[in-house]
Amino acid sequence: MRSSRLWLLAGTAAAVVALALSFDGTPAPGTAGLEAPPVPAAGGPDALSSTWYCAAGGAATEAPMGHSLFLMNPAGEDTTAKITAYNAEGVVGETTVEVPAPGPTTVGLNAAFGAAGLSVVVESSAGQLVVEHRLADETSADQVACSTSSSDRWFFPAQTTLRNTSAQLHLFNPFPEDASVDISAAVDDGVREPPEWQGLVVPARTSRVIDLGVGAQRRDQFAVSVELRNGQLVAETAQTLVTPAEGDAPATRGLRLQLGVPEADSDWTFANGFTGPGVSERLVVFNPGEQPAEVVVQVTPFGAVELLPEPFELEVPARRYAVLDLSAETRVPPEGLHAIRVESGDRTPVVVGRVVTITGPRADPSAPEIALRPPTSLGTAIGTGTPLGATLWAATGLVVGEGQDSTVLVHNPTSTTVTVTATVIGGAADGTPLADAVEIPPGDSVAVATGGQGLGEQEVTVLVEATAPVVVERTVTFISQNDLSMGLAVPLPLGRDGLTPVRG
Repeated sequence: MRSSRLWLLAGTAAAVVALALSFDGTPAPGTAGLEAPPVPAAGGPDALSSTWYCAAGGAATEAPMGHSLFLMNPAGEDTTAKITAYNAEGVVGETTVEVPAPGPTTVGLNAAFGAAGLSVVVESSAGQLVVEHRLADETSADQVACSTSSSDRWFFPAQTTLRNTSAQLHLFNPFPEDASVDISAAVDDGVREPPEWQGLVVPARTSRVIDLGVGAQRRDQFAVSVELRNGQLVAETAQTLVTPAEGDAPATRGLRLQLGVPEADSDWTFANGFTGPGVSERLVVFNPGEQPAEVVVQVTPFGAVELLPEPFELEVPARRYAVLDLSAETRVPPEGLHAIRVESGDRTPVVVGRVVTITGPRADPSAPEIALRPPTSLGTAIGTGTPLGATLWAATGLVVGEGQDSTVLVHNPTSTTVTVTATVIGGAADGTPLADAVEIPPGDSVAVATGGQGLGEQEVTVLVEATAPVVVERTVTFISQNDLSMGLAVPLPLGRDGLTPVRG
């Protein structure tokens, strides 16, 4: 399907999803509290503007990391975007960039503003603009969508501060009023609320970085809650792992970026996951509420919906977390890919993180039809899934070329067969079909590979269109750094009901 047809579909769909305020040249205040969308989502076809917030501008590395933006506009019209950069002192500067449709347009922020470690706001009159950001250095990289709203709370289910690791919390307040926050850490034996984390002030129009190791100390796993007393902000974490091999323990290395989750939910879906030799895959279920949660985890291997593994059951106490090591469970197939569904009984809201760490090369599959995990031999990634599905998704900033294996993963959570089309839009490969009217049975998934498609050496956008709401993730490989990124694509709502709860 040619990209022009896809733009026409988006442009003629009915109604508005009001995810952005009118563009007036200043940061939109966003939607606060539980009204914030649980995942970043572009505006509807009639949205008059868009605002995106990218909080984490760096990580705890010896040298500053490169910070890049990827902007794409699927609406079919060239546009501009104003980028305003902030640090702990205030506004660093602003610049306006051209965004030819559909993109992606890449912006190197360190070069644009002559500084590193910056948080940015991206504003445009294009209501369907999609913005992701990437941090990278010579040995690690990660990439996530920026946020489309502020919130009065943010949750991070899986953080680590062991030796040779670091975890930074970036609190970004581009708004005209100071924000005051309380930060707590759920650890294995209780909840820590260090005095220096209580009533912490993030002044207006600044960005502040908190070293989570100071308050949480050295821990392999803890969950973080950020709750505002007043004001609003956007929160994101950046974790680094650089652990040499020691005894039987393999080396680990990589970067994990995670945008905070603004709202707990009782139903989370991941379109992607894998275990096997040289892979650790863990689910962390964090219960930020005051009531215990009983959680069921269903793993569904791609192409094997008739032979589902027995589901896992977890009990998660109030304000605590539970860890499920899928790579240690024999009922999960050790090769191929799988989707994951997490449901909480009595609709008790929880937050779920999927943490993948690669410590060795991938093995050849036992059969040619088995979808392979990414080709990196090191790397780590974190994702938090979604409670929502949509019929149109954009995966942008996908690295393609020699040795790369960036992949789009599509999961059908519905009870009917869904037909899916995946098409490259923009650039020299515009209109290249990667999946043409592929049928996905109920509960099943497909992997759409970019390798071997003759796309050249570039970064591309893949638009996924489905006949019913699906969940779409993407895996981006960074061969130069031997690292990877795993996470959600960005939904493009086609109307007021364009984002649909997965549970129906």
